[in-house]
Amino acid sequence: MKEKNIDHSIVAAENLKDSAFFENVSQSYLDEIASSAIIMKAEKDDVIYTAGEDNSAGIFLLLSGLVKLFRKGEDTTLDSTEDIVEGETFNSLSLFYEKKRGETATASAYSRLLFIPKQALLDLCHTQPEFNKILHDKTTLQFNRNKLHRILLNFYSDEVDQSILRKIILTGEWITLKHNSKLFDEGEPSDSMFFLVRGFLKAFINSDGNLKEVGEIKEGEVIGEMGLLSDEPRSASIYSTRESILFKINKEKFDDLMRSSPSVLFALSKQIILRFKKNQNVDTGNENTTFLTLIYTSQDQKNQLSENKIGKTLDTALGKIDSSYFLDRTLVNEKLGIKDINKELSLEEKYYPLDNLINNLGKDYKYIILECDPDNNMWTKWCTRIGDKFLFMLDPEDGINNSPMIREMDEIHKNTPKHLLVDRQLIIFHQNKNTFPTNTIKLLEELHPISNHYHIDINNEDDFNRLARILTGSSIGVAFGGGGARGIAHIGVYKALIEYGIPVDIVCGTSAGGMMSGLVASRYSIEEITEIFKNFGKNVKVKWADYTLPYSSIVKDPKLIEAYKSFCGEKKIEDLWLPMFCCAVNISSAELTVFDRGSLWKALRATTSLPGLLVPAVYNGSLFVDGGLINNMPGDILKERYNSKLISVNVSPEKDLIPNFSEFPNQTKYLLKKIFLRKKFKKDYGHIDVPNLASIMIRSIMVGSAKKTNEVAKISEIYLSPPTDNFKMLDYDNLEKITEVGYKYAVEELNKYDLNQIINS
Repeated sequence: MKEKNIDHSIVAAENLKDSAFFENVSQSYLDEIASSAIIMKAEKDDVIYTAGEDNSAGIFLLLSGLVKLFRKGEDTTLDSTEDIVEGETFNSLSLFYEKKRGETATASAYSRLLFIPKQALLDLCHTQPEFNKILHDKTTLQFNRNKLHRILLNFYSDEVDQSILRKIILTGEWITLKHNSKLFDEGEPSDSMFFLVRGFLKAFINSDGNLKEVGEIKEGEVIGEMGLLSDEPRSASIYSTRESILFKINKEKFDDLMRSSPSVLFALSKQIILRFKKNQNVDTGNENTTFLTLIYTSQDQKNQLSENKIGKTLDTALGKIDSSYFLDRTLVNEKLGIKDINKELSLEEKYYPLDNLINNLGKDYKYIILECDPDNNMWTKWCTRIGDKFLFMLDPEDGINNSPMIREMDEIHKNTPKHLLVDRQLIIFHQNKNTFPTNTIKLLEELHPISNHYHIDINNEDDFNRLARILTGSSIGVAFGGGGARGIAHIGVYKALIEYGIPVDIVCGTSAGGMMSGLVASRYSIEEITEIFKNFGKNVKVKWADYTLPYSSIVKDPKLIEAYKSFCGEKKIEDLWLPMFCCAVNISSAELTVFDRGSLWKALRATTSLPGLLVPAVYNGSLFVDGGLINNMPGDILKERYNSKLISVNVSPEKDLIPNFSEFPNQTKYLLKKIFLRKKFKKDYGHIDVPNLASIMIRSIMVGSAKKTNEVAKISEIYLSPPTDNFKMLDYDNLEKITEVGYKYAVEELNKYDLNQIINS
């Protein structure tokens, strides 16, 4: 292969002017480029450059002959992908996109080439900002064209030759969609098809006046091809969730293609059939990369969060579950070999080498963590545009003082269509796990709307692992069922879960199960939980003086209120270490209410309000009674909210209150003898076991939601039902025995499960 300097730069400039790549570039720029150009000659089968090399960076213009490009495939092998003909350029990606060549170029015939070295072009970019933008636009277009060529090769496979692929590319047009913008509406005429070259789209259908998401469209996929063939209207509305580039072919030109090249129709039909079979037979799930955008709520870059490298710690935790990658501005600069990504993004608020880096990382990593800067610079704006989840990072000691960033995030939320809103979650980092979180509700209100929040001990690896499980939908939630004093069995079950190394990330419950979930979410030890339940049992023990005339209830309320306050103090649900909720029935509106905010003792008082035995709890202008009336073990709600694996614990036996008598005795005589004539009572009634009003009420509640309990059992990864039928509903005096029953049963049952599969899958 020979080369020599061009003696007449005018000739070089004319060749450049006639090429598509340098079209509309001013003559002055062409003259300067031509002065640095080199003429090259290649014999047939000469290798111009080789994939993986870092030399030959610059642009080649083929003056005559034929060049074949062999690009690296996904398996690192070389695939013949494209022919370069006279007047076309190649290798332009070496300017901004590639440090090493991504393809091998070989002369298929004697060829003459014009080569413009990279440095000459970069020098001109440095002195001429206008040309810098032009060159970036030109190379970006070439990058997209190359990517489209690969997509078409994959889509049409071997049925369509290179000349037809070239014709397809010349037939269509490029479309750019801003993030959160619409491509087309459901019901519109199918007048075109699209190839998604860059970006990410979602499909929605109209459901009762709202847009419901029904699918996702990834790079390389085609949209609207079936409508072109069937003439049916669009079956869904398509929106971009990040800036996207598509290649559009309208129906008229597509019909011309099919008439002139029937192989296009054949290949398209084949792909539709293959896709249909795949959709019918394979559950592919969501294989897309999830972008987690970390947002500082404090402007102080020297705060504890940055010093503790929160992003990298979260990356380590996510990496235990699936592939994860962490990027901040410094790492991006290193990866791209640039000084400041903010400067590059300032050209058009985008920088395609960065997009290319992200796309390549997306092939290998399920989760990519993007850490914003504390200030709302170009890098931060880019991170928020691409994010799938916004994770607000907050140190309570610093508070929320990053007003510019918060305003920006609120503007994004305000201007985003409802169906495209990005989930906002709050992570609150604490320096000491022994200090109970406080005032969380103020933080939530200031950052509203927040879907979920998490309290994290910044020095606790287990907390980061818990956060990673929740964010990836692999968390483990426990639903504790109601059942009066039988709920003490939950203590034994929880003890077994701890001993078997089963992490508990989220808890919920109804009635006694709600009480247990509050204690677990408070991170009390088994010993502390046992002591609290023991004291609670003493405090709620009903004595003769506690009864009242049965107007709204038969037991007085003040004593019970004090018992609940002593049970959980003045804690707020949102301040608990673990996400927690409990359920009660709002009899004012006839619906189930989930308590996940506000006073813990009031929520527990509501969820345990046995109708008739206790007066309903009065809360926010409504009356609440025991949630067991509708849902005694709300694992279905937990699973829906957090997409978690579910452990359900039911302490209400399938059969209970089996009578050993044929008819109830006279109620008045029975009660008076039991209170005043003990010996007479034992003689007359000692052989029968008559359930009291409280037991009947509790059992009636359990029966009322038995169907729901069975449904929850079926969706549980682990379902436990300790044998508590030998204990009464108010049998708090048998705390140790009930705890032991729950523990022994759980140990025996857990041995039957493949816990490693459940925990780590």
